[in-house]
Amino acid sequence: MIKNRKVTLKQVAAAANLAVPTVSQILNGRRNYCSGEQIARVRKLADEMGYQPNIGYKIMVGEKTRTVAILFSQERTYHTEENRNLTIRLISELEKTGESVYAVTMGNSREENQQRIRDLINRGCSAFVVLGSPVGEESLIRLIEDNGIDYVSANNEYSRNDLRFDYNAVFLKYAGDILKYGARRAAYIMVDKYFQMYCAESAAFLKENGTESILYSIEDCDRQPFDCSDLVFEQGYHAVNHALAQGEKAECWIFANDYRALGGMKALQEHGRLEKSIRLYGMNNTRAGRFSIFPINTSDVMLEEQVSWLLQHLKNTAPEHKILIPEILIRS
Repeated sequence: MIKNRKVTLKQVAAAANLAVPTVSQILNGRRNYCSGEQIARVRKLADEMGYQPNIGYKIMVGEKTRTVAILFSQERTYHTEENRNLTIRLISELEKTGESVYAVTMGNSREENQQRIRDLINRGCSAFVVLGSPVGEESLIRLIEDNGIDYVSANNEYSRNDLRFDYNAVFLKYAGDILKYGARRAAYIMVDKYFQMYCAESAAFLKENGTESILYSIEDCDRQPFDCSDLVFEQGYHAVNHALAQGEKAECWIFANDYRALGGMKALQEHGRLEKSIRLYGMNNTRAGRFSIFPINTSDVMLEEQVSWLLQHLKNTAPEHKILIPEILIRS
């Protein structure tokens, strides 16, 4: 094994007993007539030898570097379970096709984020996956487009190729299940802005069909500089605690994610209200929610559908907006 100095393409070709152009085609994911076994052998050999492509040369001659940058809109989204799982799957699939991947968390100023985009372009990134809505999102999308860089996004209104969930549909499905269950009162535990965007329709639907609902508002935790799973758990706990102290008698409790639902569950238990007649609704089918002893109804993140669509449209020049309607998982 070659160590301590930069391994050249010529050395990899010699070790593989193949021509340099053939090895270059394999390592850059271009079409050639080698078998799948031969391609896998060359890639493994290059990895074992520590071969690294000359990014600077590729940029200089205008050749695609096959480097993809995954951009997280903020540090909080970097830590969410659903985004971690999505990123792991994206990296795995991109590496199978010869791409290397950067994962970058965006900051809290437009100028700072614009500079990060420029730096990534200068490093040779030839495609971007934008997860969420970073500060200055419109200017960032325009910057990517003006530089002719391929990109796709999830939940970004300024993107020409965007994937998002229909959360209104999820909460309407929850409302349908609540009515089917026969509950007379439901409590929403979430940020007021989120409620207005995604839950007002379901609350109106409940009211039209004879079920009262009430919103207990919590603070927005966007732009928090850390993994805020503990924070949202505490938000659910304190909000439900407050509601119960005021005499709230809701049979169904609706949260914007599973971790807040778990916090609410703790408060209900401490007040002696965690009974079979109580229903909890979360979001995103987290591991913690799946293994909870008391059932949490939730929604699927549709991971495979997300990965498939994002990869298929990463280099799609025709604008397309895709809306996924998650399946709800009723466990009560």
